[in-house]
Amino acid sequence: MVIIREQPITIKHFMLCIISGIVLIISFPNFSFWFLAWLAVLPLLIVVYEIRPKISFFLGWLAGTVFYLGLVYWLILLYPLVGFLAVLAWIALALFQGFFMGIFALGASIIRRNYIGWGRLFIIPAWWVSVEYARSTGLLGFPWGVLGYSQQPFSYLTQIVSITGIYGISFIIIMMNVALTELLFSPPEKLKTAFAYLAVAIIILFEVIGQGFISFGNNKRKEDKANQGQRDIRVALVQGSIRQEEKWDPSKEDYIKNIYYELADDVGKLHPYLVVLPESSMPSFLLRDTSYLNKLKNLAKRNGYYLLVGSLHLDSKSRQFNSAILISPRGKVVKRYDKLHLVLFGEYIPFKFIGDMFRRFEKLAWVGESITPGKDYSVFFTPKGKFSSVICFESADATLCRRMVKRGAQLLIVLTNDAWFGKSAAASQHMQITAFRAIENNVYLVQVANTGISALVNPQGQILKRVSLFERDVLDGTVAFRNPKSIYLKWGDVFAYICILLASACLASAGLKKLASSRSAK
Repeated sequence: MVIIREQPITIKHFMLCIISGIVLIISFPNFSFWFLAWLAVLPLLIVVYEIRPKISFFLGWLAGTVFYLGLVYWLILLYPLVGFLAVLAWIALALFQGFFMGIFALGASIIRRNYIGWGRLFIIPAWWVSVEYARSTGLLGFPWGVLGYSQQPFSYLTQIVSITGIYGISFIIIMMNVALTELLFSPPEKLKTAFAYLAVAIIILFEVIGQGFISFGNNKRKEDKANQGQRDIRVALVQGSIRQEEKWDPSKEDYIKNIYYELADDVGKLHPYLVVLPESSMPSFLLRDTSYLNKLKNLAKRNGYYLLVGSLHLDSKSRQFNSAILISPRGKVVKRYDKLHLVLFGEYIPFKFIGDMFRRFEKLAWVGESITPGKDYSVFFTPKGKFSSVICFESADATLCRRMVKRGAQLLIVLTNDAWFGKSAAASQHMQITAFRAIENNVYLVQVANTGISALVNPQGQILKRVSLFERDVLDGTVAFRNPKSIYLKWGDVFAYICILLASACLASAGLKKLASSRSAK
């Protein structure tokens, strides 16, 4: 057992937390030094191992806040649209998400006081996963900054998410950080044991990489076989690259419509099976814009392709939906999907009754009114296969995407508009997260953006082709409808649930021991 003597808080501990936050920032796009994630939490764990739990919480909160201030700095770019509210949202989100890092530090500090090294090696990573899961799900869930996402370029490692979901990668990274921390705190006579912790972490890592290598090869062979049959299709992704300040300018409506019409018409010479236009590509309610809708119907009919269009929809009750509309090669509207998972303060405004001051958040909504959430996990049917469309932030919702595939989707299509945040890291971070949905569900994924990043992603999470930010272009390529199979698809986030049960039981046990000890002392 490692003997740890608690120390009084010093400037060193503040600096270590700030360093941890900074290293986490540069592990993600646009810096993308993904390998630094394997050391990023080490400075925070040093603090946790030296400082008592209550202080660890506040220092963990500091580390998390620094991390999120740097990670989502792009929220400030909303300033021209909403003024100081952009700064307020940036700071509030960083403090809220940083709070969860404080919860992790508090729990990790309790764990290190109550369990031996072998226990800490597994319980602290389980606690990290528990906290990550808690902050990534639910009404206020925000999965940006989940540690596993930083490893997207490391293809052999990332295949584990087809079993564990993204949290399996986070678990291994934190296990390595814990093993290194144990090594730093071990007295000379205990170094052999500490090196054993590190050896176990390394063995687990290489086992996962090895299995990923095998899985990667098997999936590639299946992919090649699939592309030889009739289930492969040619897709064309139309990236109009319309700047956000132009999208809802009435004087630009015809200009925008012409851009998308001409690009979608030109792509007909490539003979695609499916053409996709991005989220809210139409600066109108398409199904009520009869003249332009008929133009698109005739376009699809003349070129003989399916046309999927992102557009706002206004129903008979004047409710607005953020939708994806499919037009068939016969020129018929065959199905509509309405976005299910809306962006808080971006697409809907809760608690409007609070007062006029709170109502100022309406400025963050696209057109001044709240979007209504859809009700159905829609699957689009074509003669060659089935697909589902998710819209923008929904691609960060692993559960929603999994439900789409469980209901029969053999291909995932993401419609998005990342023009809100200019040439910042937001689009790259979004693309990094989205790629994992392909691995989890063992399907091809395509993302088409109003302005970057449009991409084709294979079932191994590799980005095959892409169009960058603010490029007006058409991305075409071949993907396949697959009959997906994966453990994650079948069981979902069961790995995260196991971690939650393990960590919660261990912390509860530690709490009961302390309670029993305090009672016996009386």
